[in-house]
Amino acid sequence: MRPTIGTVRGMTARAPVRRIEIDGAPATVERLSAAAPDGYGHFTAMQVRDRRVRGLGLHLARLDAANLELFGIGLDVVKVCDHIRHALGAGTRDASVRVASRRIEVDTAGLRSFRAGFVTNSRGIAPVGQIDDLSLPVDDTLLATLTGAYESAGWDRI
Repeated sequence: MRPTIGTVRGMTARAPVRRIEIDGAPATVERLSAAAPDGYGHFTAMQVRDRRVRGLGLHLARLDAANLELFGIGLDVVKVCDHIRHALGAGTRDASVRVASRRIEVDTAGLRSFRAGFVTNSRGIAPVGQIDDLSLPVDDTLLATLTGAYESAGWDRI
């Protein structure tokens, strides 16, 4: 039995189980150290609920396109899904999952060429109006389009 950490409205909260894997294997000091010095990359973070992910295909398509653009090779989506299932194990139905891949950095000079900036997570989408001293335009039409796409994404079984 997992330890409880409190009760909210008749529900017992449980201490989270922390499990970190890199390429389907437990994250050791050596494996973490090998990845850390690079200092750049891209990732997607997803919420697994009842072993489903909202817009899983969209997460994987974005990573695949970025890998193809940056490294000239696409993402092995079957392998990524296998790694996610392995990390979840047989009994985990809900989890926060992050899938990362390396890429080049964009500096503030490069940001000036973007139409707008936004951040997104499992709660939705929000505009970014400034990064350091650089002001970015907020494009309400683009934000509405992105929000519509996010809300239309279904929950896919992992």
